[in-house]
Amino acid sequence: MSQPPILVDTNIVSYIYEASELGLRYDLLLERYSRFGSPVTLAELHYGAYWRNWGANRWRRLNEVLGQLQWLPLTVEVARLASHLAAKRRHGGSPVKWADTYVAATALINGLPLMTHDRDFADFEGLEVVTELPDFRISEEIADFYCRPIAPSRPLSTASWSN
Repeated sequence: MSQPPILVDTNIVSYIYEASELGLRYDLLLERYSRFGSPVTLAELHYGAYWRNWGANRWRRLNEVLGQLQWLPLTVEVARLASHLAAKRRHGGSPVKWADTYVAATALINGLPLMTHDRDFADFEGLEVVTELPDFRISEEIADFYCRPIAPSRPLSTASWSN
């Protein structure tokens, strides 16, 4: 039986890289999934490594962790949806970082749940979230994911926001 796919957010990759207690918990949880990443995650992590002037050993470790992901494309459809999500959140009084809108859009376009430890993803309509965060607002379907794997949902239609 194949493993269900999941998009892994930047903070989860960071926790796994650090081998923190939280990272170990997420790494264990990820064993039941096929792991996917957004190019935005790669860009965020590489930016941090360049900015901090990492040495060869840290880069090697980061690339080992990133090598566990299959990379999804950053498409025009993802960019359009990310812009729509960002504007909708800003109009609603809860602006969000651009990187988060691109990650959310990547998950929605590809019909994947998102594993994250970031509460900012709670307010993206239709986004299925897998998290260790307590009191995270998620659907009942996701709440029992510990008991059964989550099947990916149907990819989001782009017809309503493409103009």
